[in-house]
Amino acid sequence: MITSSLEPAITRWAQFRETWTELHSELPHSSLFLSTEWVDCWLSVFGESLQPLLWVAKSDGTPIGAALLVERVEWRGPIPVRCLYLNTAGEGSDSVTLEHNTLLTKRGAEDSAWKALELTLRRMSWDELKLEGANLDTRDRVRLAFSDEASVEVERVAPYVPLATVRSNPDGILGMLSPNTRYQLRRAARLHEKHSAITLEEAVTIGSRREVWSELERLHTLRWLTRGSQGAFSHPRWRTFHEQLLLQAPGQTRLFRLRSGPTTLAAVYLFDKSGNCAFYQSGVRAPVHGNQDKIGMLIHSMLMDHLAHRAENEYDFLASDEPEVRYKRRLSTQERSLYWLTILRPTLRNRLVSWLKGFRSRQAI
Repeated sequence: MITSSLEPAITRWAQFRETWTELHSELPHSSLFLSTEWVDCWLSVFGESLQPLLWVAKSDGTPIGAALLVERVEWRGPIPVRCLYLNTAGEGSDSVTLEHNTLLTKRGAEDSAWKALELTLRRMSWDELKLEGANLDTRDRVRLAFSDEASVEVERVAPYVPLATVRSNPDGILGMLSPNTRYQLRRAARLHEKHSAITLEEAVTIGSRREVWSELERLHTLRWLTRGSQGAFSHPRWRTFHEQLLLQAPGQTRLFRLRSGPTTLAAVYLFDKSGNCAFYQSGVRAPVHGNQDKIGMLIHSMLMDHLAHRAENEYDFLASDEPEVRYKRRLSTQERSLYWLTILRPTLRNRLVSWLKGFRSRQAI
């Protein structure tokens, strides 16, 4: 018999944490997103304001599925819309960004768990059901379950490199890239090595991790200020979340910097879960050689070679919009898609939103 329950996540999490870890370990693609460590920090930073619910499905008393559900009112002009997010999302402007999003299920019980979740969602009051960074299976299951509802979908490409192929290539990652990209990377390396050798360093001590994190913030912020924005570090809860994650999951959050002598050219923040390394954030020095600088591409290529020879599985660039995805595609050999999906119920609020959009369009003509 399949049963399911909804309880406040903040009060239930400590008792359910070990079971969440077991279910997370059965995911076919392991990532730090949705891991126990991620949820620990997310609840600590966002739990009080968002009051998420912990949904659990059981078969004869044994947990077979779990997820967080976040209820949030968002405004579409003057109209309040009830949004329901799957898992650690719905934070607003200081979102920590969720990718590889899915339902945690016991292997072999996927269909039963998803059906139980569908029944729960149909009983809940919402106007929009939102999936952020969902994998293909999750997108397909939700679209099928709510095939009678309208939906809006954004697909984003997530390039990646299986690092086993890098290990087996005599020239490493360079041997797998286009001739033009190889030429640009080699030229950039020569430019930056004119006065001092360039080195890739990983911060492994508490002190060095703080130092590289500070350098990453400085470089990231300076780069974004030139684009008229303050960057990710301007969001206090985003910063708090990641500083907690760095402290609580030191083996799964990795910081690297590329240096020329004493000068830091770039710093990179990676997630590493079971050998799957995901590039999350970076800070890169402003170009001094114009378009030939290629510091960002250079640190990624060196990182892939470094991680490949340490038996890591994958280098995941995560999802991006244009133009960021273009340079990631140049450095990758494969890609997958992640989806941002919104299911729209035919509620009064959604009908009002639709009418308002149509009215504004007619007025603009």
